[in-house]
Amino acid sequence: MALEATETHEDLSPDRAWWLRVPAVLLSPRSVFFALREDDPDDVAARSEPLLLLVWMAGAAAVLATPTAGALLDKPDYDAVLVAIWAFVAGGLYGAVGYVFFGFALFFGTRLVGSVGGFRRERQLVGFSLAPLALSLLVLFPVRLALYGGDTFRDGGPDEGAGETA
Repeated sequence: MALEATETHEDLSPDRAWWLRVPAVLLSPRSVFFALREDDPDDVAARSEPLLLLVWMAGAAAVLATPTAGALLDKPDYDAVLVAIWAFVAGGLYGAVGYVFFGFALFFGTRLVGSVGGFRRERQLVGFSLAPLALSLLVLFPVRLALYGGDTFRDGGPDEGAGETA
C-alpha cells in the first residue's frame, strides 16, 4: 500500500499522463504547454485522443452558441435527437477547421518573430488552449438547458435578451 502511494510521474504511461493534463491545463497551463516540447513519438501519439476530445467539445460548444442553433427546433424537420447529431457533426467540423486554421495562423505568426517550433506543436498548443471553451460545454450549456429547456433551440421565449447574452 505504501509502495503505491510513492509512485512518481515517471511511472505513468504517456497516454495516462496526457489525459491527466487535460484538466491540469485549466489550473497549471504552463506545465502542460512546456510538456508539448517533448518530441518522443510515443508522447506525441499519446496526445492525439485528449486533443481530439478538446477540439471536438470546443467546436460543439461554439456551434451551440450560434444563432443558428437557437432556432433549430423552429423547423418541423428537427427534433432533439437531430439537434444532438447536428451539434456532434457540426461541432467536429467547426473544431477541426478552427484547429487547423488557428494552428496555421499561430505557426506563421511565431515564425515571423523567430520561433523554431513546428506546425504540430503550434496546432497542439491551440488545441490545449481550447480547454476553457470545451469546459463551457460541460458547465454552461447544462445550466442553460436547466433554465430554458427546449426553448434554448427556439426563437423567442424566455431565453431571448439578457438570458441569451449571458
